[in-house]
Amino acid sequence: NNNLGEKRVLLLPPVNKNWQSDAYSWGYWSLSPLPYALSTARVISRWHGLTNEETALIDRLYGSIKENNESPFLQFAEKLNIGYLLLREDVLTDSTWSSSERPESYKKAIESFEKVSKVKKFGEWEFYKISTNVNSEVYTTSEVNIAPDRYVTLANSFFDEGHSVGSTVLKLYPEFESFKTKLMQVYDCLSCPLEKKFNLQSSPEVEILPNSILYAFKEDQEQKLLATQKDSRSKMGDYLGLVLRRSAEQQRMVDLQIKEKYLLENAVTIRTYLGEIYSLLEVTPDKTNDFELANMVLEYLSPAERVFSDRVVRSDFKAASNKLIDETLGVVWEIERIKEFFTPLLSNIEQWATRKVYKVVFPEDGKYNIFFPTTSMPKAIDGSIILPDSVQLKIDNQTKTLEVEKAQENWMVTRVEEKQGSGEYTLHFPDLPNLLTIESSGLEKFSFGETACFKGKIANFDPRRAYEIKIWKQDRLRPVKIIFSDDEFTYSERHGFLQGEDSFEVPATAEGVYARYLFFPSVSAKIISLYICSDNAELPPVDKIEAKEFFSPPVIGINGSYESKVSPSISYFRDNPTSYTVEISGANKDSYVLVFNEKFNPSWQLLGQNEYGKFLSLGDHFTVDGYANGWLISDPNIKKFKIEYAPQSVFYKAGAFSAVSVLAAISWLVFTFVRSRNKNGN
Repeated sequence: NNNLGEKRVLLLPPVNKNWQSDAYSWGYWSLSPLPYALSTARVISRWHGLTNEETALIDRLYGSIKENNESPFLQFAEKLNIGYLLLREDVLTDSTWSSSERPESYKKAIESFEKVSKVKKFGEWEFYKISTNVNSEVYTTSEVNIAPDRYVTLANSFFDEGHSVGSTVLKLYPEFESFKTKLMQVYDCLSCPLEKKFNLQSSPEVEILPNSILYAFKEDQEQKLLATQKDSRSKMGDYLGLVLRRSAEQQRMVDLQIKEKYLLENAVTIRTYLGEIYSLLEVTPDKTNDFELANMVLEYLSPAERVFSDRVVRSDFKAASNKLIDETLGVVWEIERIKEFFTPLLSNIEQWATRKVYKVVFPEDGKYNIFFPTTSMPKAIDGSIILPDSVQLKIDNQTKTLEVEKAQENWMVTRVEEKQGSGEYTLHFPDLPNLLTIESSGLEKFSFGETACFKGKIANFDPRRAYEIKIWKQDRLRPVKIIFSDDEFTYSERHGFLQGEDSFEVPATAEGVYARYLFFPSVSAKIISLYICSDNAELPPVDKIEAKEFFSPPVIGINGSYESKVSPSISYFRDNPTSYTVEISGANKDSYVLVFNEKFNPSWQLLGQNEYGKFLSLGDHFTVDGYANGWLISDPNIKKFKIEYAPQSVFYKAGAFSAVSVLAAISWLVFTFVRSRNKNGN
C-alpha cells in the first residue's frame, strides 16, 4: 500500500553489488528489484540509479547494520529519508554470480536495534519501521515555507530581499538551547557544490534511441516542451536536460554500434541546443560569478562532455566520417565555450578547497551571531584542528574581515550588525596538508596474477570524513588503479587476492594537470590503506599523489526575531515512478514552498488544480538544499497538485498512442481477413 508517507524503504540484504540484480531462491531474477515492481513505495538499495554520493551513503548505512552499530545507522537513515526496512529471507544466497548476501546477519542486527520494530510479515518478507524520524520545520521570516528538517537550506537566491530561510535545528545542535532565540538560519554553501562538480557525474539511463520508431513521438514532445513559454533560466534548464539525455543516447548508440547517420543527427541536435544555451547565457546578467548558475550548467554538461571527449580519444573514432568527426568535436567545442562564461569560478578550481563561500541573508536590521563548528574543520597530520585564517563578509561589493571568537564548546562565532539584505560570508583556510604517506612497495596478488603496487596510509583516518585523492600521471600507455582496502576487514574467506571497499582507474593527464577522486569511507572502516597498482611487475608510472580532506562545514546564523508556526498537513500518492498526486490542507498563509525530495531536474513540473478541477502548470521552480525540487505556492486556495516528469509523461503518451495504433491496425487486418473469407465463401 501507500501509507508510508514520504519515507523510503531500504531493502535487506542489499541487491547484488556487482550486477545490481535482484534474485530469489524460487527462480525470479531481474535488474529491476521485485519490491519496486510490486508496490508504489519508494524502495531503495545499492543500484545504478543512485548518484555516487547516494551510493556512498547507502554503503555506509549497510556497513553500520553489519557492524551492529545503531547510532550511525540512524544518522544515515535520516540523511537518506529512510523510514522502513524490508528484510527478504528468500533471496538467492548460493554464492553464484547473481546471489545476494545472507539475510541472517542483517536480521540479527536490526532486531537488536532499540529504534527498529517489526510491523508485519509477508511470507518470507518481514517489514520493519524506524521510529526515530521526527520532523521539525523550516521557516522564513515572511512565513513562506514549512518543510521537514532535513531540508536545512533552501535556494536563498529565489527569495526577495527581506526573506530569510531558517531551520529549527535544535534537535541537531542541542547546545543552542541555551540561547534566547527563536530563529536559526542554516546558510547555503555556494562554492561547495562547485567543488564537487570537478568529479564528472554519470549519464542517465535511456531506453528509446533515435533508431527506434517510437523516437518520433519523443522528438515531437521534446519540441512541445521547448515551445512552452518560460523564463530564460527555466528555458536553459530544459535545454541542459535535453543535452544530457541525448548525450546518454549517443553513448548508448556507440556501445550498440548503431548506424552512423543516427549518431550524426543526434550530434547535430545536441550542438544546436548548446548554441541556444550559449545565446541565453550571453544575455544573462552577472553570470561570471553566479555560483548557482555555474553549478546547474556543470551538473548537466559534465557528463555530456565526458561522452564526446571519450569518443574522440577512442581508436575507432578515426574510422568515422568527416561529418561525424566534425560534429563530435563541435559539441566539445560548444561546451568549452559555455564554460568560459564562468572562467572566474572555474579557472582555479582548487581555490574552493580552502575558500568556502556562503550566502547569508539578514531579514531585518539588527545584530546577528554567525556560528560554525570546529568539529567539521579539517585536521592536520598531528590531529589538531585547522581553523580558518580569516573570515570575511562581502555586502554590496564592500568586504570586511570579521573577528572570530570562541563560543561554547566546539563552536566559533562572528558577530555582525547589518541592515536588511544579503551578502557573501567566506571562510579562508590555509593550504591543507597531504595526509598520505607511502610506506612500502612490492608485488600484490590479484586473480589475474601479481602486479606491483605502492602502499600508503592516510594520517588520522576517520570514516566520518571524506578525502580528496589527487594523482598526476602523464604516461598514457600503462594503466594505473587505486584500491582503498581496510587492513582490519576480511573481504573473503575463500581467497587472499587484494580487494577493497572502493577503487578507481586513473586516467592519463597532461603535464601539470591531475586526476581527482573523492573517497567516502564506509562507516565501518577502521584502517584504510591505499594501493596504487600497475598491471604488471613494474611499479606504476605515477608522478605524484596526494590525499587531503574534503570538507563542507555548516554555517549557522542566529537572532531572536521569529515565532514558530504550525505545519500544514501534507499527503501524497505515487501514481507511477514519474507522477505524484499531492494534497495539502491547513496552509492558511499567503504563500509557502512545496519541496519534492528527488534530485533537481528542470523537467519536473508542478500542476495545481484550479476551482474548475483543471490542472494548470505552476512556475517558480528552484533547487532546495542543493539537491531537491521546490516550488513557491502563492495561492493558498490550491489544495491538490500533480508533480510530473515532463519527458517521461511524453513517453507514456507516445506509448499509449503507439499501442492504440497497433490495436487499430490489428483490428483492420482481422476485419479485412474475415470479409475476404466471407466473399470467398459466397
